[in-house]
Amino acid sequence: MNKLDICPQELFHQNSSKLIDVCINGINTKVLELNDNHGNYLAIIADDLKNPHGICGQFILDHWINEIDYDLYQDNVAIIKAYY
Repeated sequence: MNKLDICPQELFHQNSSKLIDVCINGINTKVLELNDNHGNYLAIIADDLKNPHGICGQFILDHWINEIDYDLYQDNVAIIKAYY
């Protein structure tokens, strides 16, 4: 888990032109396609999904989700990182 320096809403606001609308498990949300030294992932604001582990093994935006990790903000889970 990494720690964010800014709140997830600010991160998404700063990247608003890159936001992608998606429906995950019946919940409409927005994601960002990002990458880090571990690989490519979809960033999802944690408050938007109640069971993030339920997305492993699903296709989201034509990406097979095979791993979940998190970013923290103020010691709380803030971003779900859905690696593909």
